[in-house]
Amino acid sequence: MLRTIHQKQNTDHPHQTDTLPLRPHHGMCLSYFSGKGYSTGFTANMARIKSLLEETDPLVRLTTGMDCICGACPNNSSFSSDDSHAYAVSNNITGADETCDSAIVSGSGICTSEEKVQRYDHKVLELTGLSPNTVLSWSSFRELVKTEILDSGQRRTVCADCQWDALCNPAALT
Repeated sequence: MLRTIHQKQNTDHPHQTDTLPLRPHHGMCLSYFSGKGYSTGFTANMARIKSLLEETDPLVRLTTGMDCICGACPNNSSFSSDDSHAYAVSNNITGADETCDSAIVSGSGICTSEEKVQRYDHKVLELTGLSPNTVLSWSSFRELVKTEILDSGQRRTVCADCQWDALCNPAALT
């Protein structure tokens, strides 16, 4: 059954018209993020996105395609820099006032682990009762992920084969 109560497009944010695309499984990743990642650029980008979400509680649009976090991921085939720190510098990742790189907002790029992350995304959607393109506040989505997946012990049913699995345990929750 799909949830509709949390889909208050713009009522919580009446002056906000844009949404931030977010892969559903990234709602789980952000819960456990502690400054570790694929590279310096990826980690800086993840920290910037987490800060933006926590400080501004924007509307997010759940997508099963590329999102802001994918922008600096070495698994993004469009990300060609050998030095991912250059991505962070060129995209002003130190400040939370910027949102996503326009290429990522438009959904460009292909994840080299697409089959796996699609499986993660669809399982998160299933467990939260949401669907692709659902728009809701970050705080509403974060709470659904927390209650329906993390607190209920379902996290490993989503992503037990993730390379970062060891970092994701209840003691690591931020």
